[in-house]
Amino acid sequence: MEKYYIKQLIRESATKVCQTLNALQSIERQFNDNLVDENGKNVESEYYALRNAIASLKSAYEDIKDI
Repeated sequence: MEKYYIKQLIRESATKVCQTLNALQSIERQFNDNLVDENGKNVESEYYALRNAIASLKSAYEDIKDI
């Protein structure tokens, strides 16, 4: 594979990671401060799973953005 082609794939991957990160952060902002849904059900575990996914994506983006 050509070096240019590989760099292009990396750029596209970084863009997709960034887009996914933005989408997850948008979902995160929809959680209320009490971490309960509209029915009063506790959604703390879902919130922290989302936070972990966001942290993983941030790490992945940092790893590939400057390649």
